[in-house]
Amino acid sequence: MTSLIQTKVHPQVTIWKLWQVHAETPPADPRRDATVETVARVMPSVVNIATETLVEVRDPFEAMLRDYWGPYYRRRPPTATYSLGSGVIIDEAGYVITNDHVVRRATRVTVTLAEEGGGKDYEAEVVRGTSRSDVAVLKLKAPAGEKFRAAAFAA
Repeated sequence: MTSLIQTKVHPQVTIWKLWQVHAETPPADPRRDATVETVARVMPSVVNIATETLVEVRDPFEAMLRDYWGPYYRRRPPTATYSLGSGVIIDEAGYVITNDHVVRRATRVTVTLAEEGGGKDYEAEVVRGTSRSDVAVLKLKAPAGEKFRAAAFAA
């Protein structure tokens, strides 16, 4: 694009210049570095893991109290404890890797996908876990044929 620009050098002298104006692309966002790009690429594979564990309370005096109070004695119901963690989908079939301490002894495991990954909730089952390395693998209970966006690892 060509522009004609007027420049006043002195009140009685005016210089006209012919300028060539180039259309420039806006500079890239300096905050968008390699780390941000990697996180944006992997985020659809990141999941939230919520677990519920039912803990039976064992009362050493239960037998004595039941004998004494009879039908009026009620056992305490199991106590529910909850745990939260995160994981990454490692296979399109719905396998998730997470920490073992998050899912160990859990009676129910719920996996929530990130908004970029669909934001849905799925039940999951623990395939295998080891406390030695604190790693566990989960399998999402999804309809047959449903594919998930897995994180790409170096080959």
